[in-house]
Amino acid sequence: MSTKLELGIWPRGQQASVRAGKIHCLLGRDTYDLVEAYSHSPHLHFLQCKSDQDLAQFVENWGPIYLTQAQLARGVSEVPIEHYRVLQSWLRAVVYLMDAYRNSVDDNGRECRRYLEVFFLAERLRQHYRKNRAPFTIEEIRFGLQQAELGILSDEPIDSNFRSASEQVSEMVGESELEFGIRVQYEITEDTRSWIQFADLRMVRGAVQTVLRHTSLVLGVYLDCGERGGKPHIEARWTVPSLELALSWMVWYDALNQHSLLFCRECREPFRAGSAHRRKYCSEACGHRVAARKWRNEDLQEKRDQRERERNKGGGYQWHS
Repeated sequence: MSTKLELGIWPRGQQASVRAGKIHCLLGRDTYDLVEAYSHSPHLHFLQCKSDQDLAQFVENWGPIYLTQAQLARGVSEVPIEHYRVLQSWLRAVVYLMDAYRNSVDDNGRECRRYLEVFFLAERLRQHYRKNRAPFTIEEIRFGLQQAELGILSDEPIDSNFRSASEQVSEMVGESELEFGIRVQYEITEDTRSWIQFADLRMVRGAVQTVLRHTSLVLGVYLDCGERGGKPHIEARWTVPSLELALSWMVWYDALNQHSLLFCRECREPFRAGSAHRRKYCSEACGHRVAARKWRNEDLQEKRDQRERERNKGGGYQWHS
C-alpha cells in the first residue's frame, strides 16, 4: 500500500470487522475521489447505520473515516467505534436542526427549541472527544451518545429526565465554544437549556441561525486556475482531505443544491426527497401508518364522545311529584 494519497483520494476497505470496540479493516488497493462519491450519497448511508456491523459494512464500502500515516503504511486501519458514533450523532443533529429551522414557522418553533438543545449536546460530545479522547471514558461517551440519540429519535417533548442527563454530560465534558458564543451574544445568564425552553421564539430562531452559520462543514474553499479546451479557466473547489471531512462537506453541499437530507417523522430514518417539495415521511408506508393511526385515534375519540353524550342524555335528574 502506498504511504501517500493524493488530496481528495481515499481507499476503500476490505474485510472490515468489529474487534474490541474498534472497526478493523484492511485498506484496499481500490481508491476513489471523495468529491465524485457525492453522487452515491455515502453521507446518507453513514447516517442510516444502526448497528456496529452496519458501520463495519460502511467502512468496507467507503474506507475508514480517517487515516494516520502509520495506518496507511501498514495497510490496516483501526478506529474506535465511538469515533464513528460521535460524528454520526453530530451530523444527525446538524441535519435535524437545519430541517427544524426551515419548518420553524409551521410548528411555532417547537422543533427549533428541541433540536437546538440536542445539537448543543452533540456539539459538546464532539468537541470534547476531539480534544480529550484519553480522559473521556468509553462509558461517558456512550452515555452522552445515548442521550443525544434519545433527543433525536423520541416523539415525546424533551422532558426533565433528558435535561437532567444533558446536565450530567455538561458536567463531564463542559460547555462547547459555540454554546459559549451564544450565551455571550444573547446575554444568557441562566442555564442554556432553560433559556432555549422559555426564550422568545425570535431569539431562539436567531440563535439557530448563528449556530448554523458558525458550524464548520467545509474545511476550505479555493479557486482552481488552469486551462480547459486551450482557454484559461477558473473553477471553484473545496478541500476534502479525508472521508470524515467529506461526509460533513456533503451535508453542506446538499444545502448548496437545495436538496438536503430529511428525517422521516414516523420511523426517524434519514432519506433524500425525490423533489424540492418538503416531505414528512420517507415512504408511502410510513405516511399510511401515520394516517391510519390518526384515523384510529379520531374514531376512538368519537366513540368516547358518543358514549359521553348518551350518558349525559339519559343520566339527568328525575323529578318526582
